Amino acid sequence: MTLVKWYPAREMAKIGNDFDSVFKFINDRLFSGSGEENENVLWTPATDILENEKSYLLKLDLPGVEKDNVKISFKDGTLTITGERKNESEERDGKCFRIERTFGGFSRSFTLPELIKEDKISATFSNGTLTIEIPKAEEAKPIEIKIQ
Repeated sequence: MTLVKWYPAREMAKIGNDFDSVFKFINDRLFSGSGEENENVLWTPATDILENEKSYLLKLDLPGVEKDNVKISFKDGTLTITGERKNESEERDGKCFRIERTFGGFSRSFTLPELIKEDKISATFSNGTLTIEIPKAEEAKPIEIKIQ
Protein backbone atom coordinates (compact mmCIF):
# COMPACT_ATOMS: atom_id res chain seq x y z
CA MET A 1 0.00 0.00 0.00
CA THR A 2 1.33 3.42 -1.02
CA LEU A 3 0.90 6.34 1.32
CA VAL A 4 0.27 9.73 -0.27
CA LYS A 5 0.82 12.87 1.73
CA TRP A 6 -2.30 15.03 1.97
CA TYR A 7 -1.96 18.75 1.20
CA PRO A 8 -5.08 20.69 2.23
CA ALA A 9 -4.06 23.77 0.22
CA ARG A 10 -3.89 21.71 -2.99
CA GLU A 11 -7.36 20.31 -2.32
CA MET A 12 -8.78 23.79 -1.71
CA ALA A 13 -7.20 25.06 -4.94
CA LYS A 14 -8.76 22.14 -6.83
CA ILE A 15 -12.19 22.94 -5.39
CA GLY A 16 -11.73 26.61 -6.35
CA ASN A 17 -10.84 25.62 -9.93
CA ASP A 18 -13.92 23.38 -10.09
CA PHE A 19 -16.15 26.26 -8.96
CA ASP A 20 -14.52 28.58 -11.50
CA SER A 21 -15.28 26.07 -14.26
CA VAL A 22 -18.92 25.79 -13.22
CA PHE A 23 -19.43 29.55 -13.07
CA LYS A 24 -17.65 30.07 -16.40
CA PHE A 25 -19.94 27.46 -17.95
CA ILE A 26 -23.02 29.18 -16.52
CA ASN A 27 -21.81 32.60 -17.67
CA ASP A 28 -20.94 31.39 -21.18
CA ARG A 29 -24.19 29.48 -21.66
CA LEU A 30 -26.80 31.62 -19.92
CA PHE A 31 -25.62 35.20 -19.67
CA SER A 32 -23.96 35.75 -23.06
CA GLY A 33 -26.96 37.69 -24.29
CA SER A 34 -30.55 38.36 -23.60
CA GLY A 35 -33.66 37.89 -25.66
CA GLU A 36 -34.77 35.40 -28.24
CA GLU A 37 -32.23 36.52 -30.82
CA ASN A 38 -29.46 35.20 -28.53
CA GLU A 39 -30.99 31.88 -27.56
CA ASN A 40 -28.37 30.00 -29.62
CA VAL A 41 -25.40 31.86 -28.10
CA LEU A 42 -22.90 29.34 -26.77
CA TRP A 43 -19.75 31.42 -26.32
CA THR A 44 -18.52 34.99 -26.30
CA PRO A 45 -15.38 36.09 -28.15
CA ALA A 46 -12.77 38.07 -26.24
CA THR A 47 -12.74 41.72 -27.33
CA ASP A 48 -10.27 44.59 -27.02
CA ILE A 49 -11.72 48.10 -27.18
CA LEU A 50 -9.27 50.83 -28.14
CA GLU A 51 -9.58 54.54 -28.79
CA ASN A 52 -7.36 56.99 -30.65
CA GLU A 53 -7.85 60.59 -31.80
CA LYS A 54 -9.79 59.64 -34.93
CA SER A 55 -11.71 56.47 -34.08
CA TYR A 56 -12.71 53.63 -31.79
CA LEU A 57 -11.37 50.15 -32.56
CA LEU A 58 -12.90 46.81 -31.60
CA LYS A 59 -10.72 43.72 -31.99
CA LEU A 60 -12.47 40.38 -31.55
CA ASP A 61 -10.69 37.04 -31.32
CA LEU A 62 -12.49 34.63 -33.64
CA PRO A 63 -10.11 31.71 -34.24
CA GLY A 64 -11.60 28.99 -36.39
CA VAL A 65 -14.46 31.20 -37.57
CA GLU A 66 -14.95 31.76 -41.29
CA LYS A 67 -15.47 35.35 -42.44
CA ASP A 68 -18.76 34.35 -44.12
CA ASN A 69 -20.12 33.12 -40.76
CA VAL A 70 -19.86 36.58 -39.13
CA LYS A 71 -22.50 39.32 -39.37
CA ILE A 72 -22.19 42.90 -38.13
CA SER A 73 -25.22 45.13 -37.68
CA PHE A 74 -25.79 48.64 -36.34
CA LYS A 75 -29.19 49.75 -35.06
CA ASP A 76 -30.29 52.40 -32.56
CA GLY A 77 -26.75 53.13 -31.39
CA THR A 78 -25.86 49.47 -30.79
CA LEU A 79 -23.26 47.55 -32.80
CA THR A 80 -23.91 43.79 -32.75
CA ILE A 81 -21.55 41.08 -33.96
CA THR A 82 -23.00 37.59 -34.36
CA GLY A 83 -21.74 34.42 -35.93
CA GLU A 84 -20.95 30.78 -35.55
CA ARG A 85 -17.90 28.56 -35.19
CA LYS A 86 -18.72 25.25 -36.84
CA ASN A 87 -17.71 21.98 -35.21
CA GLU A 88 -14.91 20.29 -37.07
CA SER A 89 -15.72 16.67 -37.76
CA GLU A 90 -12.50 14.77 -37.75
CA GLU A 91 -11.87 11.08 -37.49
CA ARG A 92 -9.93 10.00 -34.45
CA ASP A 93 -8.21 6.66 -34.23
CA GLY A 94 -7.55 6.98 -30.50
CA LYS A 95 -9.36 8.26 -27.47
CA CYS A 96 -10.32 11.87 -27.00
CA PHE A 97 -9.29 12.97 -23.53
CA ARG A 98 -10.45 16.57 -23.46
CA ILE A 99 -12.12 19.11 -25.73
CA GLU A 100 -11.88 22.70 -24.51
CA ARG A 101 -12.78 24.63 -27.66
CA THR A 102 -16.36 25.85 -27.83
CA PHE A 103 -18.38 25.56 -31.01
CA GLY A 104 -21.68 27.12 -31.96
CA GLY A 105 -23.16 30.58 -32.07
CA PHE A 106 -21.76 33.75 -30.49
CA SER A 107 -22.94 37.31 -30.06
CA ARG A 108 -21.48 40.57 -28.71
CA SER A 109 -23.25 43.92 -28.55
CA PHE A 110 -21.72 47.32 -27.87
CA THR A 111 -23.49 50.62 -27.23
CA LEU A 112 -21.64 53.27 -29.20
CA PRO A 113 -21.25 56.95 -28.36
CA GLU A 114 -23.52 59.36 -30.21
CA LEU A 115 -20.70 61.30 -31.85
CA ILE A 116 -19.63 58.75 -34.49
CA LYS A 117 -19.83 58.55 -38.28
CA GLU A 118 -22.30 55.67 -38.64
CA ASP A 119 -21.94 55.48 -42.42
CA LYS A 120 -18.12 55.15 -42.19
CA ILE A 121 -17.91 52.07 -39.90
CA SER A 122 -15.57 49.51 -41.50
CA ALA A 123 -14.48 45.97 -40.69
CA THR A 124 -11.56 43.73 -41.66
CA PHE A 125 -10.95 40.07 -40.90
CA SER A 126 -7.43 38.67 -40.80
CA ASN A 127 -5.82 35.66 -39.10
CA GLY A 128 -8.86 35.01 -36.89
CA THR A 129 -9.12 38.62 -35.69
CA LEU A 130 -12.07 40.82 -36.62
CA THR A 131 -11.18 44.52 -36.44
CA ILE A 132 -13.99 47.07 -36.57
CA GLU A 133 -13.11 50.76 -36.94
CA ILE A 134 -15.69 53.31 -35.86
CA PRO A 135 -14.69 56.85 -36.90
CA LYS A 136 -15.47 59.67 -34.50
CA ALA A 137 -17.62 62.56 -35.72
CA GLU A 138 -16.26 66.06 -35.71
CA GLU A 139 -17.21 67.64 -32.44
CA ALA A 140 -18.58 71.13 -32.45
CA LYS A 141 -15.62 73.42 -32.15
CA PRO A 142 -16.00 76.34 -29.76
CA ILE A 143 -16.61 79.63 -31.50
CA GLU A 144 -14.83 82.69 -30.25
CA ILE A 145 -17.10 85.72 -30.23
CA LYS A 146 -15.43 89.11 -30.33
CA ILE A 147 -16.93 91.93 -28.35
CA GLN A 148 -17.37 95.10 -30.39
